[in-house]
Amino acid sequence: MDANESFNRRKSIVQQMNIMDDDFFHKVAEDCPAMEEILSVLLDKKNLHLLWSRPQVFLRNSGARSVRLDALCKTSDGQLYSLEMEKSNKDDHQKRVRYNSSNIDTLYTEKGVDFKDIPDLCMIYISKTDFFKDGECIYHVNRTIQETGRTVMNGLQEIYVNARVADGSPISQLMQYMKHTRGEHPLFPKLSARVKYLKEEQKGVEEMCEAVEQYARERAKETAKETARENALRFLQNGVDFEIVVRSITQLTRKELEELREIS
Repeated sequence: MDANESFNRRKSIVQQMNIMDDDFFHKVAEDCPAMEEILSVLLDKKNLHLLWSRPQVFLRNSGARSVRLDALCKTSDGQLYSLEMEKSNKDDHQKRVRYNSSNIDTLYTEKGVDFKDIPDLCMIYISKTDFFKDGECIYHVNRTIQETGRTVMNGLQEIYVNARVADGSPISQLMQYMKHTRGEHPLFPKLSARVKYLKEEQKGVEEMCEAVEQYARERAKETAKETARENALRFLQNGVDFEIVVRSITQLTRKELEELREIS
């Protein structure tokens, strides 16, 4: 297979992908202008400025379920935004958001910091389905006092957006573009430019294919390690001798197993 044939084959694979696919979204999330545009539409903020955008932020908790965030962004005013793509329509989406937000708070809160200095966090959950089933394209979930109905804020916002409801709004048009990811879109020039680079230009196509291959390798390693962690925790909880666990669970270091023993 010559170079042109190889490129065309890889390009045909990338052409089938869309922004709501994990691998493709991670490459989009590397581009601050594209992410600024996505957030500006979802939040209806025209002057939003990102300091950075980081895809695949991995948060590891000893003995607990590890978290890989699809994208984490920080704006010039210190606000954190986490964007997550729906992995399965059978998942408990709200509890996933709750769990991820608590891990982000832990990551960005230094020991001894005053609670008032914890950065504000906005969790944005993007799904293909309207799992709330109320016929809205976007849902803002707030904390309210039951007795008075007054909304109170603790620095955490939850926003759920879906591609199921097509109501013609800019947000809905963005969701449809993310779902289908074809060609250029006049409302989203920066995002379209990033998509064109990844789908049409040789360097972008190669980057995209390499990212898919790397992601597959990393996921295989992570899955193996998560299984090892679960098995080790079960052994320790059932009273298996620690040294036997160390010899049996070779995917984890002694230090990692000691941390698991402390919580078992």
